[in-house]
Amino acid sequence: MRILTYTRLYPNAKMPEHGIFVARRVEAMARQGGHQIEVVAPVPYYPKFLPATGEWNALKLIPEVEERDGLNVYHPRYFNPPKIGMAKYGDWMAQGSYDLLHRLLKSDFQFEVIDAHFVYPDGYAAMKLGQRLKRPVVVTARGSDITRNKNMPHIVPLLQEVMRGAAQLIAVSEELRDNFLELGATPDKIHVIPNGVDTSFFTPMTREAARRALTLNTDDCWLVAVARLERNKGQWLILEALKKIGLDELKNRRIKVALVGQGESRAELEKISQAAGLGDIVHFVGQQNPEKIRIWYNAANVNILASSREGSPNVVLEALACGIPVLASGAGNNAAIIHAGSNGFVFPIENAEALKIALLLALDHPWDRQAIAASGSQRNWAAVAREVESVLELTTNRTR
Repeated sequence: MRILTYTRLYPNAKMPEHGIFVARRVEAMARQGGHQIEVVAPVPYYPKFLPATGEWNALKLIPEVEERDGLNVYHPRYFNPPKIGMAKYGDWMAQGSYDLLHRLLKSDFQFEVIDAHFVYPDGYAAMKLGQRLKRPVVVTARGSDITRNKNMPHIVPLLQEVMRGAAQLIAVSEELRDNFLELGATPDKIHVIPNGVDTSFFTPMTREAARRALTLNTDDCWLVAVARLERNKGQWLILEALKKIGLDELKNRRIKVALVGQGESRAELEKISQAAGLGDIVHFVGQQNPEKIRIWYNAANVNILASSREGSPNVVLEALACGIPVLASGAGNNAAIIHAGSNGFVFPIENAEALKIALLLALDHPWDRQAIAASGSQRNWAAVAREVESVLELTTNRTR
């Protein structure tokens, strides 16, 4: 098949970890199925002559086209003022991408199907482009693109339009499948395909070796949370649970916490941590590359994901593939992956007391890391690619 992947979240020269889980699925499709794939990853327009900081500065420096892992990745610009006009984001994205997609169709890459990731605005834009170019669109929901947006009255009609207009829909969890149905999608075109994990990369190493690599005290008890620092990801809940355990117990158990990631909530979380006297216990280690993240997983006694919204979180799959038990909220498909006492525990969303109890239980539990790793390595990206391939083939067969 000739497949055009369409998504804002895709690794690029300035943000190599941006949407890496999307890239893993696309790369597996190209490698395993021999499909011809090109990627269109639109970038919000920011005039080069204006000063910019942080992510906006990175965005303006992204090249218009690059090659990543043997695939052409195009970055058309589209008008998208931050925090203004959200109901128009999808239309603006489609407008900014149309000329490129039309040009690709007129060249040697006459794609048969558009593989879009994230329902809004990406999937909506892809659907509009597919209608103009007479190409079917498959849309994958990944989490907050549905769970958050479905609570925005001005966005709900746009989500419903995607439900009707997409040829097929992919949900990475049963929860998202239910959201599809609530938004009016017909059951026959919904497919649940959870994420996979790179089992050749996320592998176990000894805890001692991992801690030496990170210059950590090998006698401490490390809790590791890998996630963007924002309210939805629940690092504040981890801090609340630690306060409930109490400083004396934390020190007696030599508990340390590593918050791996960056985000807009860092300053607030640091303030909460300091005010609670957790400055020597909670460590903000910032954004890390995949190799460092793999080492952090292996250095942990327990991995934590306390988010309030999820799809199929890769950090859970990656930690389990490394043989590390996971404490996770009941968001997304966590409950389908984590089995109490076998590879972790699931606790109710935004319940600090339940997280405290689960933490202490997990630290005293005799985990079998080898069994966790064996179970956690069963679903790789090749398996995901085969399932996605069947959906795309169903789509293209119906339109021939």
